[in-house]
Amino acid sequence: MSNGLWHTSGKPLTVIEGHNGPVRGVAFNRDSNLLATSGHDGTIRLWNIDDKPLVKLKLVGSSKVAFSKVAFSPNGLIGARGNYSTAYLWDTSGKQLVELKASQYSFGSLIFSPDGKQVAVNSMDDKAILLYSISGKQLALLEGLNLAFSPDGKFLATGRKDGTVQFWDSSGRKLALFQAHQGPVRIVVFSPDSKLLASGGDDSTVRLWDTSGKQLVELKGHKQQSIISTVAFSPDSQLISSCAELITQYLY
Repeated sequence: MSNGLWHTSGKPLTVIEGHNGPVRGVAFNRDSNLLATSGHDGTIRLWNIDDKPLVKLKLVGSSKVAFSKVAFSPNGLIGARGNYSTAYLWDTSGKQLVELKASQYSFGSLIFSPDGKQVAVNSMDDKAILLYSISGKQLALLEGLNLAFSPDGKFLATGRKDGTVQFWDSSGRKLALFQAHQGPVRIVVFSPDSKLLASGGDDSTVRLWDTSGKQLVELKGHKQQSIISTVAFSPDSQLISSCAELITQYLY
């Protein structure tokens, strides 16, 4: 199967072919010179996008595993979800470094911490988020539907099904817990300066918090019964955009 590479102008650059089956995930590294693709054929493939045509750098993985989500860490490691309760980490030479396991949970997506020293994996049933060191040691089991690392690496935040938000320190120790929304919290995101947290939920609102859990403002505008699915800060932390599943978008 194939996937494509485009310039942001919309110009198609190339079609990438190599996987024997559906491509389940794509990710760029921080320097934008490597592309990782994960496939149902049990492979993770690395492509050098400095060269034309694209060059396959390394084939890693096992034919027994259908890989889906793939991500680069800030320091260049590659993480991918395998079958059910497994995830794997490699370096860019293709050397497998760690296999992450959790027998009680089926893994979803992977999120690396800003310093690349930790990786969080959410469960597909939305009941838990598992926090690991990149050596493979499980550091904490966090309750939540979703997770965000603060850019300065000091905090984690999880949005929970009961409408609460939990702050944690980088080791997974509980800090503030507070009621944030009426209904599940669907998204949490820190501002680029790490001073604010935005949360969005099933109650059609976006709310801003400081890192002690104090609510600063409630942002309204979405139609009633809208489920807030996405929130983003501008790079200067001064603007917020939110999207809801009822096809509305607001800029605050």
